[in-house]
Amino acid sequence: NLVIVSWGRPGTGGGQWFNEITAGGKLRAAVWGGSILGDTQIDDGTWHHVAVVVPDKENVKAEDILLYIDGEQEDTTLSNGARTIDTAVDMDVLLSTDGSEGLLDDLRIYNYMLREDDIQALADRT
Repeated sequence: NLVIVSWGRPGTGGGQWFNEITAGGKLRAAVWGGSILGDTQIDDGTWHHVAVVVPDKENVKAEDILLYIDGEQEDTTLSNGARTIDTAVDMDVLLSTDGSEGLLDDLRIYNYMLREDDIQALADRT
């Protein structure tokens, strides 16, 4: 798997979560013990706009995450979706922590939840 970005510290329960491209070429957001997997293959040699949205609510769980590819919400598969995510502001954000090489352009982390039309507008600009 190719880690795109991770947040938090290992060994802190839901305190570390990450976004990655799986060995099967699909977008996955995971928190230790739980994950959500998209169904679009994105390792096809072309640029894709990807968005991972963590809803603005208390006790966010893996099952609450929304995945978007090229502005369209993904159909997803859950694995232990009830795992709670801790997105505390004092945690580190790391890029490609597994030593993989690739190109990444315009990584953004917002402190609010983007709406679907916001994501579509961003995807249309790429």
